Amino acid sequence: MKALRSLAAGFSIAASMLAFSTNASAQTSILGRFEADVGNYAPVALGSDVTLDACNSQFVASTNSDSYSVCSITPATTVSYSWLIRNADTGALTNIVNTAGTAGSNFVLSTGGAGDFIQTAGTYQLLLNVVTTAFQVNIDTGSGIINGVFDFGTFGQANSASTGFVVALNVTPAAVPEPEGLLLLLPAMLYAATRRKRKKTL
Repeated sequence: MKALRSLAAGFSIAASMLAFSTNASAQTSILGRFEADVGNYAPVALGSDVTLDACNSQFVASTNSDSYSVCSITPATTVSYSWLIRNADTGALTNIVNTAGTAGSNFVLSTGGAGDFIQTAGTYQLLLNVVTTAFQVNIDTGSGIINGVFDFGTFGQANSASTGFVVALNVTPAAVPEPEGLLLLLPAMLYAATRRKRKKTL
């Protein structure tokens, strides 16, 4: 009898472990692909910084309309971002950055300084490619983690669907500050003009 109780207890523990293992591995998986979005930006004055935001880019499911921001993928370094910029007037092309994680998804672009990618005012076009070398990524939905599995059969690679260059950034000329010296001399100039007027009257 004692042996039967021990055997039953063993089966109970094994069943509990199996159930725990099954629940732990029962993670939702969806087939999909990346779709890049360069974002929208207000005009920026030459000499200011602008943060290029890739978080509007999505992992889009192949079988339904579900989509998830690439910035909800964990760890963030699973995904790399390649930004390119082109001057809409001259056609000059620059590869800004190709890096993983938040440094790429929120890239701070400086303008107007020596060595900066943008050194003149004008209209600029942006292109973004979102890439991963992983077969699947973990997506934090806020209520749990799901597996985003790349639909290689349909799309062939884990690169984002490219929409080409998008006019997204207008850089305006830097404001020219008023010379402080003129402001300081203004009272003296008014005083001198008043004295000359009085002399003429006399």
